[in-house]
Amino acid sequence: MANSLNKVTTKSILDATIATADIADDAVTADKLANAINTDIAAKAVLTGSTDNTITTVTGANAIQGEANLIFDGSSLGIGCTPSRELHVKGLDGTIRLESTAATGRTWIEFFDTSAIKGSIGYPSSGNDNLAIQQTENADMYFTTNDTERLRIDTNGQIVLSNGSMSTAYGNSICGGTDLELDTTGVIKFRTHTNQKASITDDGLCFGSDSAAVNALSDYETGSWTPTLPGGGNMGIYNASYTKIGRMVSWWAYIYPQSVPDNTTAFTIGGFPFTSNSTSNMGGSAVCGYSGSLDTDEFGYFKNTGDAVMSLYFIGGGNVGGTIQNQHITGATRYFALSGTYYTA
Repeated sequence: MANSLNKVTTKSILDATIATADIADDAVTADKLANAINTDIAAKAVLTGSTDNTITTVTGANAIQGEANLIFDGSSLGIGCTPSRELHVKGLDGTIRLESTAATGRTWIEFFDTSAIKGSIGYPSSGNDNLAIQQTENADMYFTTNDTERLRIDTNGQIVLSNGSMSTAYGNSICGGTDLELDTTGVIKFRTHTNQKASITDDGLCFGSDSAAVNALSDYETGSWTPTLPGGGNMGIYNASYTKIGRMVSWWAYIYPQSVPDNTTAFTIGGFPFTSNSTSNMGGSAVCGYSGSLDTDEFGYFKNTGDAVMSLYFIGGGNVGGTIQNQHITGATRYFALSGTYYTA
C-alpha cells in the first residue's frame, strides 16, 4: 500500500513516549530486551536440579541449586527424606545436634501445647552437667519396652513396676510391681506372680501376707559366748557357741569347771549371750550329754528369766527341787557337755 506506515519514531509521537499497553504481546524479542538493559539475559541466575517441593540454595554468583535432601511441602520439612512429620530427619551417626553457646549446660528441648510448657529434656543448669528429664505437668511419666509399659513414676513421685499389665501396679507404693513393692510405710513386699511370699517391716521379716509384729523374724546371728561361774571357781571352755533366730537362742557349751569352792553357794553358769525374757516360767532349759565322772542323773538345768544365768536343780532323789550348790560340784575337774534353748525379751 502506497500510504502504509512502516516506521514510527518517538519524535512522531505527541509526548515522545510509548505506553506499555500499546505494545503487542511477544512484540519485544529477547535480543531487544537484552540490548535495552545493556546485558545478556543468559548471564542471569539459572535454577538447576529442582523438582517439586525441593528447597533451593544459591551455589554461585549466577546459580541456584535445588537441594535433593531438603524437601518442604508447605507444612513439613524433610532433611534427607520426604517428610512424614512436620520435621523428619533421616541419616546416620549423630543425626541431630544441639549445641550450647555456654561451656556448661543450658541446652534442652522443650515441649509445649497451645497454652504452656509440658516438659523438657536436656541440660537446664549453667552450674553443672546434670541431664534432666522434666515432666512439668501434674501427671505421670512412664517407660516402655516392646511397646509395653514397664515402669512408671506417678504424679506423687512413686515408682511403679509392671510385668506388662498395669492392673498389677500398686498405687500406694514408693516402688511397686508384680514381684517387688516398697510401700509408703517403708514395707518391702516380695511376690511371685502377684502372690505375696514375704515382707520386711519395721519389726523384721514376715512370711506370706502376715504383718503382725509378734510373728516378725527380727534377727539372725551366730557366734560364740564365754560361760562363767558366778558362784566362784575357774571356768575352762572347750567350745561355746550359739545361733539366734528371731527371739529364740540355741546354744552349746562344752565346759570344765575347776577349783569350785566347797560351800553352799548356788552353782550357776553365767555369761549367756543374751538376756532371757522375763515371762514367768519361760526362761528355758538344757540337757547334759556328758559329765565325765560326775553323776548328773538327777540334775536339772533351768535358764533363769530376765538375766543371763542358768541355775541347776535336783529333779530326782531326796533333794527334788533343791538347788545344786558348789559343794555338789567341788573336787576334781568336772565336765559338762550342755545344749539348750531359751527366748530373749
